[in-house]
Amino acid sequence: MEFDDATKILKSEVVPEVGERDKSRAFLVVLTGPNTGASHELEDLTVIGRSSDATLTMDHDGVSRIHCKVLKLPGGVELRDAGSTNGTFVNGDRVTVHRLEDGDKIQIAPQVYFKFTLHDELEHTFREQMFDAALRDPLTRVYNKRYFGERLETEWAYSRRHQTPLSMVMMDLDHFKRVNDHFGHPAGDYVLRGFADVVADTIRTEDVLCRYGGEEFAIICREFPVPSAQIMSDRIRRTVANHEFTWEATRIPVTMSAGVAGVPSSSIADQEGLLVAADQALYAAKRGGRNRVCTHESP
Repeated sequence: MEFDDATKILKSEVVPEVGERDKSRAFLVVLTGPNTGASHELEDLTVIGRSSDATLTMDHDGVSRIHCKVLKLPGGVELRDAGSTNGTFVNGDRVTVHRLEDGDKIQIAPQVYFKFTLHDELEHTFREQMFDAALRDPLTRVYNKRYFGERLETEWAYSRRHQTPLSMVMMDLDHFKRVNDHFGHPAGDYVLRGFADVVADTIRTEDVLCRYGGEEFAIICREFPVPSAQIMSDRIRRTVANHEFTWEATRIPVTMSAGVAGVPSSSIADQEGLLVAADQALYAAKRGGRNRVCTHESP
């Protein structure tokens, strides 16, 4: 046997070709809808629906509480509609039971699509990293403005459907331009990262922290009334003011202002109104002298 032939045989036995890697892990990738780009690995039984009891919760008005089920069977992966109101579609055709193939497009509402795909470990890791990078601010590692918009839409719909309170906190670092001008932009980046860490350590696990832009950050608080959000915001304010931001052996004084708004409120009719109300409250805090928390006052 020639040396080259032996090498080929050994390689085929020990190191499979890229196209031959194990692709037994099955996933649904969200193409459109809440958390676009997220990849969900399928369990033996995955229940998809609007209900919080579903394995994969899609909080969208067009999705039934229990919309459909995906089963991993010995012969493959099967999709079953669960008597949904708007139906389950695969590649444009309405189905009751369907054996899924790699690449199938699944629709469960006008704006909610999945792609069924088989991944190996490398592909899954890569997709997870890409999804994370698309939704997070590269400097602070909190969620970015794109994710903020998507999540606000979801949380507003949840609040209206279940008649539960929803609060928003808008925060802005006071006189942040002075930090950049006096200490330099690397110091400013250090302060932004430190501020985000302080806030993340203070809020609840279920709260959503986003960098809205520049030195402005936002928190979305599900099932959290305005008075509770105000108390939380003031705790963040005090923690930030007392935190030691030290750059090259020099302490940088940092304070923040915050505005809080929420529903139910007679003056807030939609999610855009909630954002505007929180922003107005933030500017009231800044006009009032900064380093303070103001709430949106309903007429």
